[in-house]
This record gives sequence, structure tokens and C-alpha cells, in this order.
Amino acid sequence: MVRFRLRCAIAGVGLVAAAPLFVQWRTQVAWTAFESELRILARAHAARPAQRVAAFGDTTEAHAWTHYDLATTLARPLADTDNTELVATLRRSDAQVAAETADLRARWQPVLAALHAGAHAGDVRQEATRLRHTGNMLVDRWIANMAVFTARAALHEGRDLEAVQSTLDGATFAADRMRTGTLIDQVIGAAVLAICTSEVWTEARLDQLDEVALATLHTGLDRIDASLPTTLDLASEYLELGRILHDVPQDGADWLPKGSLWCMLSPRWMLADAFVQAAAMARRLDTTASVAWPERRLDLEQPLPASALSNPMLAVMLPNLASCEGSRREALSLLRLLRMSVALHLGEPAPRLDDPLGSGPLAIAEESDSMRLSSVGSAKRATLARVVVR
Repeated sequence: MVRFRLRCAIAGVGLVAAAPLFVQWRTQVAWTAFESELRILARAHAARPAQRVAAFGDTTEAHAWTHYDLATTLARPLADTDNTELVATLRRSDAQVAAETADLRARWQPVLAALHAGAHAGDVRQEATRLRHTGNMLVDRWIANMAVFTARAALHEGRDLEAVQSTLDGATFAADRMRTGTLIDQVIGAAVLAICTSEVWTEARLDQLDEVALATLHTGLDRIDASLPTTLDLASEYLELGRILHDVPQDGADWLPKGSLWCMLSPRWMLADAFVQAAAMARRLDTTASVAWPERRLDLEQPLPASALSNPMLAVMLPNLASCEGSRREALSLLRLLRMSVALHLGEPAPRLDDPLGSGPLAIAEESDSMRLSSVGSAKRATLARVVVR
């Protein structure tokens, strides 16, 4: 009995002594897998299309984000100092915008000039070293609204083509945010896209446009839509996250979930394990990009098995993917409904376009004196339908 207890004690001491070595080994294995995933994501990001054509006019060889960064830098202080007038202008009629906001529009003209230069720059790649162009929801929305205010003033004054071009610059900026970047960038881009397309181009305003302006809007919207995938770009999101995690010290950071066994044993093991699972999930979701939204939404709502969530960092790494992609698909639905409406205003048949929120095309219902264009999402959101009077 004494010998048995002695052996148990020796075994226990051995396990205690070996435990740190095991944790160190598991951490190294996990970290090696993490770095491998990071390289895979970097290659995937680098393979993203680096060029796109401007929605109208010439496309330059410049780098779009150089100009967009300038636009947001110039807009940031103006968004604060002009906030009261900006909010008031949202409630003004087109005639009031034209008559009462000349000084406001003049102050923002350098911002819109930089926006225009970015929208016409053909190089839209993000830096290989860091996705550093993260947007600011409030600033980006005011840039978009100023493009719309400028358009509304121009439309009231009979400068139809200028009105269309101003909104297409804003919509291109939105599409470039949505195409590749962090998830917050993509969500911001979706909000800005709606402002510069469906929110400004109501049926009443489309009725005012001459044929040249309508044709320019038609072509521009087609180009923007063609440049945008329906699904989220998760590779860019996790590439940026991975680079942040790679810089976390070996003993952890203040923002890591405390109290978990993972964190107490090895913060780097916890980070690496969670990241590898999240990156593998992102690759799997890429394979379902063509699946209809009702089915894909279910996949996004539970992208990993419940057993995987024992690692507390996964809760941080798994935002509400279904909500993020849902907002993107709503913006695309609104864009396509506008494309169909513009075609009808030009006297052309409405094109049959896929409904990003459904499993078939956007609906076209002919009535005696009008045509109703709608997404299946219109059952919950009335703006996902348009009525074009013949």
C-alpha cells in the first residue's frame, strides 16, 4: 500500500512537471497552424481583383484609397462643425437644398472632389501589409449625403447629368468599401450604397431626368452591380483579425476573456485555436456563396457546431454574420430594383435580375397603369418594392 501511494505520488509529480511542457507543445502546434492559415488568407486577399472600371467617364490609373482617405480626412472635422446644418438639410426639399445650402456645399466641395477622384481611380487594391482604410459610419454617411445634396440641388437647377454623376461617385465609393475589407467596412458600404441609389432616386426624381442622364444612371448602376459579389468577403475580415492577434504578447492582453481555462493555460493557444477554426469556417462558407439566401442564412446563423464554442475567443471572432450579409443583400436588392426602374423609364423592358433575398428573380407585377417591382423582402420592408407608373 505504501509502495502504491509512493508510485501515485511520483506519477502525480511527473504529471505536474510535464503539464507546462505539454501546454508549450500544444501552443506551438496551434501557433504554427495559425500562421499557416494567415498565409493562406493573405494569398486569397492578394488574389482579389485589383482593378475596376469607373461607373461613368474615364478610369485613371490612380489608387482609389489614396483619394478616399483624403476625402474622409477632410470630411471628419466638417462632420462635427456642420452637423446641425447637415441634419437640417435632410429635411429640406430639393428647392430648399438648392437655395439654402450653397455655403455648405462649397465647404464640402474639396471632399467631393477627392471622392470623385477615388471613384474614377482604377486601382482599388488594399495594401498587402494592412487593411487600414477602415471606415467611420458617421463620416462616410455624411460624405454620401453631401453627394446626394449636391445631386438634389443640381437636379432642381436642371443639371440632370451632374446630379446622376454625383450619386454614382458616392455609390462607387460604397461599392469599393463593400468589395473587400473588414466586416464593419462592408456594412458601412451597404448603408452608403442605399443612400446614393434607392434613397435619392425616387420615382418622382427619375421622372425629372432627361434621356442622357437616365442612360448614364442605367450604365453606371449596371457596372456597380456587376462589380459586387452578393456574399460577404470573410477572407479580408479574418486576415485583418489574424494580423492583430499575431501581435498579441505571449502572456496575453487586457481585452482577452479572463477566467477561462484556455486563457489561464496559454492565451496564445486559445487565440490560435479559435482563429484556425474561424478561418476554416470562412473557407467553408465561401463554398456556399451561390446558395439561395434562405438556406445560406441558416448556415450563417450557426456557422460552427456548438462543441467548438468551448473556446471563448470564438464568440469574439464570430460576429452576427447573418445580419451583416443580410444588410448587404438588402442594399443590393434596392440597387437592382432601381436598375429595373431606370430601364422602364428609358422605355426598355425591365431586366430579369436575381433577388439577393430570395431564391429566384425579383418580381415584376403588371397592373393597368403601373408595374410593381419587388423583392421577397418587401413583405417585411416596404422600401424593397417600387411602383413605376407607365
